[in-house]
Amino acid sequence: MLKPRPGARLSTSRLVIPLLVGSVVALCLGASIYNGFVYDDAVAIAGNSRVIGPTSIGTIFTSPYWTNTLYRPVTTTAFAGLWWLGSGSPLPYHLANLVFLLGVCLLVHHILVRLGASPVAALVATLIFSVHPVHVEVVANGVGLAELLSTGFLLAGVVLTLRRPWTRGTGLLLGVCGLLAFLSKESGITGLALIPLVWFARPRSGEDPPRVARLEAVLLLALFLGLGFTVRTVVLGGMSGEAPIRALDVLDTSGRLQTVLGIV
Repeated sequence: MLKPRPGARLSTSRLVIPLLVGSVVALCLGASIYNGFVYDDAVAIAGNSRVIGPTSIGTIFTSPYWTNTLYRPVTTTAFAGLWWLGSGSPLPYHLANLVFLLGVCLLVHHILVRLGASPVAALVATLIFSVHPVHVEVVANGVGLAELLSTGFLLAGVVLTLRRPWTRGTGLLLGVCGLLAFLSKESGITGLALIPLVWFARPRSGEDPPRVARLEAVLLLALFLGLGFTVRTVVLGGMSGEAPIRALDVLDTSGRLQTVLGIV
């Protein structure tokens, strides 16, 4: 009787999670591949000369996003590549969104396992995350790729944070992930708070990097994010973000905080 190879069971188990999560994502959100360009897609992608016309990476990195108050060169570069790949078809954008969502979900699963969750708990949490309604708009619109890229780079940084053994090279890669997350969408700057929180939440072990190494990594991450913020400020001519929603103009700081906390 033939005996399975020692690594066969492990390889199979590694395939089950991606296949299961991918099937759930395809079942719930797969119909989005039939979408066209809608809402912001019409301006940020189909009407963006840096996406649809011959351009260079230098031009993308020295000019604003489709509005003059945002700066997302990594996302714009991805838009341009997908436009070239699909000759202007919206299909590659929607396929990319599904693929990146799957990637984000698998990163979530990996992080949960590394943080000590049981295999069943990690799988259930990942499946719930994969079909959460908050992802619908992100996947349905082409411009949602900005959020998926930013989240993917952030979670890749978290994976690096949990990596053992820790080296200075790991810290450097962590800084790069933080910078790419920020240059994909402004919310990527939250990595500066997320990374220390992950170190705090992780079960202690003898392989944890010393405090000096952790502080060095956070400072390096802050340096990379500071570099990105500086470039953004130079390109946009200021530090402001998107134009505020008119409904919020009548609110003071306390009212805005209450609105944000209510949403959270």
